[in-house]
Amino acid sequence: MNQNRQLESRLLPIELFKPHEEVQSERVLKIKKEILQCEKILQPLWIEKGNFVVLNGHHRLSALKELNCFQVPCFLFNYFSDDIQVQVCSGSSLTQIDKHSIIQAAITGNLYPPRSSFHILNVKLHPNPTPLTDLKPEISIFDPNHSLSL
Repeated sequence: MNQNRQLESRLLPIELFKPHEEVQSERVLKIKKEILQCEKILQPLWIEKGNFVVLNGHHRLSALKELNCFQVPCFLFNYFSDDIQVQVCSGSSLTQIDKHSIIQAAITGNLYPPRSSFHILNVKLHPNPTPLTDLKPEISIFDPNHSLSL
C-alpha cells in the first residue's frame, strides 16, 4: 500500500452515480436502518471518476436514495491506475471480471449480480463519517411542498 498517497472524501450529487451491480433489498434495508440509527454514513463510496461508476457502496447508495439524500460522500479514483485493482468476489458465480466490463455494465445498465466484484486499494483512505443532515437538502422557501409562515 502506498502510505504516502491519501485520498480525501468529497460530497457529490447523488444523481451522478452509475451502479455496475444490482443490490439485495434486505441488505439495503439493513444499511438504511444502520444509517438512521447512527445518523451518519460511516464509509464513503468508491467512485470511478471518469463516468462516476460505483465501485464499492452499491447498497449504501441505494439506502441513501431511499432516505432522500441529495449528495453522497465518496472517494474518486482514476480507475485505470494501479491505485485500485478488481477481482471476482468470493462466492460469485462469475469466473472473471475486469475494469472495462465494469465500466460497460454501468454505462449500458446491464448490471452484474450483487457482490460480483471486489476492489483492492493501493492507497490509504481517510475514513470520514458524514452526518446524515449533511446529505439532505435544507427546506427552501421556494419549495412548493413546504409552506412558510411569516
